[in-house]
Amino acid sequence: MRFRIFAILAVLFFGSCGENQYSTDYYCRLTFYSYMHTGNMIESALTTSSGMFVNITRKAGTVYSLVITDCNGNKETISITTEVEQTAIENAELGANNSLYVGCSFSNGAFCYDGQCPNCLASGSGYKYPLTFAKDGLWLYCSKCSRSYDLNNYGIVADGEGGLSLLRYRISYGGGVLNIAN
Repeated sequence: MRFRIFAILAVLFFGSCGENQYSTDYYCRLTFYSYMHTGNMIESALTTSSGMFVNITRKAGTVYSLVITDCNGNKETISITTEVEQTAIENAELGANNSLYVGCSFSNGAFCYDGQCPNCLASGSGYKYPLTFAKDGLWLYCSKCSRSYDLNNYGIVADGEGGLSLLRYRISYGGGVLNIAN
């Protein structure tokens, strides 16, 4: 009987110590039908383990579009024209400030990170400091706090004063459909 009580208490204690690896601080939801836009940069970033990532932002207008940028500054604008896509994009939320970084790391699978510096957000600096690519697209850099984050190592601080890792969101990619959510 004592063993059962101890086992239950151990599970409760140690089970609650872990940090949630996915952020719920900022609403994030995106469904993108990549198979309707074959050969796009998102597809390329998620189908190889190259360690390269792309930035995704949403642009409103007469027709919604996604703007994808790689680490070399190459941009691709994908117009969202079908009804199913329009509904998905109209309801999309892209984290703290309409910016996500997605890609497939060298050895840890697909990742989605928020495009804002988590340490500047936590310090109350606001949404004015988006991250930018650094170190040939392997890191993200914040010009406000001078921290760099390693995209291929769970978004940890790779350079600069220690602190919070990048905000992560759940990501799945299969059958030509990208899903990102809290």
